[in-house]
Amino acid sequence: MNKIHIEGDYQWENRKFIGEGSFGKVYRAINNKTNPWPARDLYSFLRNIKTTPLRFPYDKPIGKDTKDFIQRCLVIDENKRMSWDEIFKHPILVDGGGEIQNPQVKIDERTKKILRSMQEIVQSHNLNVNHIFDKFDKDKGGSLDEQEFFQFIVSIDPRITSFESKAIFRVVDTSNDKKISLQEFASIFCQYDFADIDDPAQILITDLKEIIKANQLNLKEIFSNFDKDKLGTLDKQEFERLIRVVAPALKDHEIQKCFEKFDKDKDNQVSFDEFKNALTYGIQDQENQYNFFKEKAKRLIGELRRIIKENNIDIKVIFRNFDQTKDSYLDINEFKKFIKIIDKYIYEDEYNYIFKLFDTDNDDKISFQEFSKFFI
Repeated sequence: MNKIHIEGDYQWENRKFIGEGSFGKVYRAINNKTNPWPARDLYSFLRNIKTTPLRFPYDKPIGKDTKDFIQRCLVIDENKRMSWDEIFKHPILVDGGGEIQNPQVKIDERTKKILRSMQEIVQSHNLNVNHIFDKFDKDKGGSLDEQEFFQFIVSIDPRITSFESKAIFRVVDTSNDKKISLQEFASIFCQYDFADIDDPAQILITDLKEIIKANQLNLKEIFSNFDKDKLGTLDKQEFERLIRVVAPALKDHEIQKCFEKFDKDKDNQVSFDEFKNALTYGIQDQENQYNFFKEKAKRLIGELRRIIKENNIDIKVIFRNFDQTKDSYLDINEFKKFIKIIDKYIYEDEYNYIFKLFDTDNDDKISFQEFSKFFI
């Protein structure tokens, strides 16, 4: 297999996914606007075939015959894959794609975003969801109760709050027995792709991460090869040249969206730090890991803001109710009782981190002024 080079005059090696599998891959891409597995080169594609389930976009349901055709064409074992004779006799070539199969469960945008984030982490870290599920199935009964489920998904994404866990639990518990079986979880998490198919920039970033992992590429070398003026940044033209190597079919406005994703400080240049942060965020064994405390704190505060706004709650009343000593401050124990409204499973170090965010003058207590500025 030819070695991949990332250079200024880079040429991607065109390789074919031979036979019936390529037919299914192309058909899937036409229907869903995405590859069946995150990849833009042969190494990462072959790797993900073996490690990632074949998912279908949640937001773009397809016909049952179309789904059957793609699944049978993309069976990993070539001996079990559809033959050419079966392909030409398949209903999609006679009657079309069949009746559209809408998802059996309704999932709101906030929950889809959480599931999308979990899928990105599972992909980045090559996690085996089945093994993790079994680890938290303490009684080996094949299902998880609400607390076990929370521990299960937090082991995948520590940023998830108990409120978010409950939202996922309600969606996944299709049998309404207050337990989640592995089959119930897999039927949603492993069957549907929650990536935003209308966000080409994020899809590209995911694919680039897979190329980096599969080929063990050096980000500094890639960046330097496209930084032609050696100023330590990529301007729009240099960035576009790099992106077109990976995704030559992207339209100009899609490349602009990609550029904006990387250019965090909005100076019309992509620094190496911005480049590295976008492509290593959350990836195992990379310097740039999630700051789980910070991100979980942001979610908790956001949830508190939402509850206060939606219920038109007076912040002063909340503060007075939890100020049990009536000294016009919240100490850490009073603050913990307040936070438990949202997340009863929060850990001690997480309490302390959030408390310090509110306690801006570092006097080990929270005044109403400090408290209220988070909810304005």
